Amino acid sequence: MIATMSRRLSLPLLVVLAAGALGCPAAKPPQAKPRPLGITLALVRSDLGLGDGCFVREADGVLADLAKHGVLSYAPTGELPQAQELEAEGNDVGMPDPLKKAPGSMTISQAEALLDGVKPCDMLVITSPLLLSPVLERIGEGQLSAKAVLLLDDEGLGQVPKRNPVPVYYVSYQIKDVAFLCGVAAAASSPNAMFVVLGNSADPHAQEFLSAAKAGAKYYSNGAQTFTAVVQADEDGMVTPRAFEQAHLALLKRAGPYFTCNHYILALGRATPSVMLAISKKPINGYVTGGYADYRSVRPSRILGGAVKHPGVALTYILDSPSLRGGLSGLANLAPRGVITLGLKENAVGYADLDLYSRYNPDGEDIAQAVSDTLEQMRTGELPATY
Repeated sequence: MIATMSRRLSLPLLVVLAAGALGCPAAKPPQAKPRPLGITLALVRSDLGLGDGCFVREADGVLADLAKHGVLSYAPTGELPQAQELEAEGNDVGMPDPLKKAPGSMTISQAEALLDGVKPCDMLVITSPLLLSPVLERIGEGQLSAKAVLLLDDEGLGQVPKRNPVPVYYVSYQIKDVAFLCGVAAAASSPNAMFVVLGNSADPHAQEFLSAAKAGAKYYSNGAQTFTAVVQADEDGMVTPRAFEQAHLALLKRAGPYFTCNHYILALGRATPSVMLAISKKPINGYVTGGYADYRSVRPSRILGGAVKHPGVALTYILDSPSLRGGLSGLANLAPRGVITLGLKENAVGYADLDLYSRYNPDGEDIAQAVSDTLEQMRTGELPATY
């Protein structure tokens, strides 16, 4: 395991960075007496992509455990998304259905329909920004009863309305450290040190991801050549195959004829697994790392892993905050302007294990060691955060 929790939480569910289906952290047994919060939380069990399904399963595990120990009341709506198991080579997962515009099992309209089943609650937890507007509309029209809304990821959020019927809080993940690790992993696995890094225009941290991943490749291999681009997403935050193709061809033209990259670092939102699968096959036949979920199962022999967000850790951190001891209104102290920023220090981000990739690449253990060593340097302060 590359990283472990350093902060001891008082809530009964302790989330650690353990390997699991699509990078979902595992839970440890209760370590402290639970502190009742006296609130009801509801969760919309959407499935708008492999990453969204993982977010929902993590959040559901945290909330169900807290409810079991009497910390809060929990009212989920919808069926729990199925996990994509990490299995042998050959599973073509992640290709989106054009009608769904997402690689999960639901269309956007199907996910919105789940809102009709939300029970009255103190706080409604959602994992996809695509649901924020319809949630606020229903609350404003009296069709949905919630005193606050918590969005577990700001990727693809866009502009948050200034006037809302209830307070809106959202988690923003500091991803530069783990993006840096993506660059280190890529450089450690590539003999020619040429890389393409692509971000999603719907991601507010796209430029941060590109810069940090490029810096990580340069840190491990001083002669690394890295070309970056932000791919334009549609109104639903989705990078279409056509948009990827255009951005890719333009980047290769800019790089010139001597640029022979076969390693890609991606953060393309819900389109990431489908683009990963396309890149890993002919004619590109490339290797891939990226974020922000554990997409190793898409093609284990070609996908090293990547930067991952841990919403279960984020949710536990929020609910364990002393700010909540006086009620949900205390979230305003934890979240200036509605934003709760968490990163490597809180273990809300990490890097996926490379064990699956190591089965196919004899250098897999060395690559994992390079990532582990760099992560340790970050934690001890030996590696200045100048990227």
